[in-house]
Amino acid sequence: MTTVFGSGAESFEVTLVSTTAFILRVDPISEKDLAAALLTKEQGVVRVAVKGARGRSKRAAALQLLTEVDVTYFLREGRELARLDALEIESSSFDLATRAETAMLLPYLAESVLTFVPEAEPGNDVYRLVRHVLDALAAGVPAALAARYFEVWLLRFCGLLPEDSLCAVCGEELGESVRLDAEIPGFVMASCAGRRGIPVPNGARRLLRAMRHQPLTKLDVRAPAGDLAALEDLSREVRRRFLGHELKSYRFLSALG
Repeated sequence: MTTVFGSGAESFEVTLVSTTAFILRVDPISEKDLAAALLTKEQGVVRVAVKGARGRSKRAAALQLLTEVDVTYFLREGRELARLDALEIESSSFDLATRAETAMLLPYLAESVLTFVPEAEPGNDVYRLVRHVLDALAAGVPAALAARYFEVWLLRFCGLLPEDSLCAVCGEELGESVRLDAEIPGFVMASCAGRRGIPVPNGARRLLRAMRHQPLTKLDVRAPAGDLAALEDLSREVRRRFLGHELKSYRFLSALG
């Protein structure tokens, strides 16, 4: 619901939004208040001011990384921060945050979303991806497999990891010897790649196809470590080439091994 206040040149719009959201980041903005970055379905990434949330409070307890919350906020035209009105926990991430095998993955997921999802643009696909990965982790899917699945789909949503059926250079069907050229980005035949690109093992390609056609909970949890490592290399190379740097939280993923 949008309301216009004032008149003429002095008028401004205030929109009341009620939705569900994931907590991506929390920063202090005063002695008592916090700013939270949220992933919403309709508005993508939204930043809100949370009054009185510092210290031990009900709101502070709800502002845990990747906790899913029901929120209501006021978004004023031209303002960087919306103003939070109501906040209730829909699904807590506390159990995942306290398990050694998943705790280090949560900051990486949140930072990845915050980096790749534009503000004020619909985030439906990524929202469903985050919910799917968190549910799979809670069901016992290995964290390393979940991380690779998340990377593959996030990069695909951003148009950075295309299908691997046709060569991105010549358009011919790809055979057994394939490389990833992160500059394009795209999968190419070895003969078209020259010295560029990194090799993509056939096992990693099979796992990539499985990830694109099956939910995370249906994948073989015994996926070879070498195939997972190869997919991690692919995603890391594409991400670094696109961003020009590495995500700060990536260094913590070594704990998943």
